[in-house]
Amino acid sequence: MKKYFTIIMCIVFLSISNILISFCYAAIPETERDALIDLYNNTNGPEWSINDGWLGDVGTECSWYGVLCDEKHVIKLDLLYNELKGIVPTSIGNLVNLTYLDLSNNQLSSLPESVGFLVNLSDFILANNQFSSLPETIGNLVNLTYFDLSENQLSSLPESVGYLVNLSDLFLANNQLSSLPETIGNLVSLTYLDLSVNRLSSLPVSFGDIINLEYLYLDNNQLSSLPESVGFLVNLSDFILANNQLSSLPETIGNLVNLTYFDLGVNRLSSLPESFGNI
Repeated sequence: MKKYFTIIMCIVFLSISNILISFCYAAIPETERDALIDLYNNTNGPEWSINDGWLGDVGTECSWYGVLCDEKHVIKLDLLYNELKGIVPTSIGNLVNLTYLDLSNNQLSSLPESVGFLVNLSDFILANNQFSSLPETIGNLVNLTYFDLSENQLSSLPESVGYLVNLSDLFLANNQLSSLPETIGNLVSLTYLDLSVNRLSSLPVSFGDIINLEYLYLDNNQLSSLPESVGFLVNLSDFILANNQLSSLPETIGNLVNLTYFDLGVNRLSSLPESFGNI
């Protein structure tokens, strides 16, 4: 009798163990696991600075370095400063539950159109890579609030950037931007915009529609003039225009009565508008 009881208990134990193992193995969908593996294989994963756990058994994905999951999906991927080299694979679009993606300070050179499927992203950090363009589908990421593209090789922005209406912080410093799309004026939630160290010679008239801006950095560009509409940016606190080619300022500059820091150093100004005294 004792022998049979022991056998039964062993069977029960094994059954429970198998259930637990199956549960663990079902932690994230296969498409998400495949997307992580594709990222590893397309960005020289064996040579990453840290790749602990990567390519481990099914069910271990949420313990891989830089991967954070909730109960069922990958929600955060943080691989900054990790020697990623190459291209971001198309399958990245299968990580549809991502809310945070940081691939900054690597050597990545292109983003696929499928990045537009990552509609739950709120933070997207791509600084200090080798991106020269963005796919038009970037405009699908309507839940973005923080977008860092500084220190890349961008020469232009897609028109669809204007759909990112929930952005509060946009970093584009140290690129090669020579112009901005008119649609940038749609980014009415922006409070922080860094466009320093680019090649901008002018700003679109719509720039004045970004009425909630508080911090605006345009230093080290090639600006020769500012549109009258800049006077609508009445919430500006910091306005940096140093190291440009400005020879005059619009009369509307006097509307910026909330300025606390205004840098116009190293330009070609010979006079200031009368309204300047209002600042």
